[in-house]
Amino acid sequence: MPKARQSPGARGRQAGVALPWAGLHPHTQVSGLLTPQLQEPDVWSPSRGQPVSLHLPGKGAPEVKEMAWWKSWIEQEGVTVKSSSHFNPDPDAETLYKAMKGIGTNEQAIIDVLTKRSNTQRQQIAKSFKAQFGKDLTETLKSELSGKFERLIVALMYPPYRYEAKELHDAMKGLGTKEGVIIEILASRTKNQLREIMKAYEEDYGSSLEEDIQADTSGYLERILVCLLQGSRDDVSSFVDPGLALQDAQDLYAAGEKIRGTDEMKFITILCTRSATHLLRVFEEYEKIANKSIEDSIKSETHGSLEEAMLTVVKCTQNLHSYFAERLYYAMKGAGTRDGTLIRNIVSRSEIDLNLIKCHFKKMYGKTLSSMIMEDTSGDYKNALLSLVGSDP
Repeated sequence: MPKARQSPGARGRQAGVALPWAGLHPHTQVSGLLTPQLQEPDVWSPSRGQPVSLHLPGKGAPEVKEMAWWKSWIEQEGVTVKSSSHFNPDPDAETLYKAMKGIGTNEQAIIDVLTKRSNTQRQQIAKSFKAQFGKDLTETLKSELSGKFERLIVALMYPPYRYEAKELHDAMKGLGTKEGVIIEILASRTKNQLREIMKAYEEDYGSSLEEDIQADTSGYLERILVCLLQGSRDDVSSFVDPGLALQDAQDLYAAGEKIRGTDEMKFITILCTRSATHLLRVFEEYEKIANKSIEDSIKSETHGSLEEAMLTVVKCTQNLHSYFAERLYYAMKGAGTRDGTLIRNIVSRSEIDLNLIKCHFKKMYGKTLSSMIMEDTSGDYKNALLSLVGSDP
């Protein structure tokens, strides 16, 4: 039964003339060159992708690097939370019931079960829990746990698309809007994933995700978010037209660096509607024309949430794993912890590519993700996060 729509907060802040983005999806690709077309399975299906390397004339040995958000096969070596072998939901449900029965709660027993089962298995445990004990598992967990630990464990109980729909809804309800959450999810998911998220959003909240975003944001930020929601960047072809890539690069230069002021819609159109393989070539050509990277131009030509959104699209196009590593790092860096970002990205990537994100994290910041979690969190919350993250690379 859909819940009554909670009205989004006051109409979003004017985005101004900024291009803010924070992260996209990378998977395997040959450095900025052509990639063969691959069939994309659903995000929660087994991996079919393998790193691709092409030997190009005059280029010597092929350089393989991580690819963009738009190839979202699951790389098995990237998964930190895997299905438990010889799984039986009934004893797990009983363990959870005993952990929460009577006075006090056995938090470690809850961690041992829920962080060591796949999302599909958690859904089966919830069904068994209701059948055996007549209670809703998620509601029981909410009544027994509290704080950040509760937030993390409850996040694990949502089916993936419903969880992301909830994060988007929470980002828009009440006063103010958490633009960063909306940008992160919309810029880093594929067309199929976005379609499932939109469906889950409508089922759970009784309203259209696109309409709620339009009601809660404005200006160029609203336009870029609505464009991203269409998923046009997924139209991937193995063929990149060098002439069109050069033209796009020239158009971007003319829309920004070459004139006073910025033609934001030109940036939005190219970044949101071109395939990732094409965009990588555009970024290459742009740097030759402008003598600066597309990121540096976005930073100088835009600001605020629009800047964040544009930079996120660029980062996700270039390397999705690096993008998420950056999101996790800045969630913990400095005073305080952005627990929402930390929980969302560890939970949502744990069955996709968290191991690969961990490798990039160590390479980029000279420390492991788990060591930073140990420094920045405590108690059952820390133990559950570490269990999801798994061993160091």
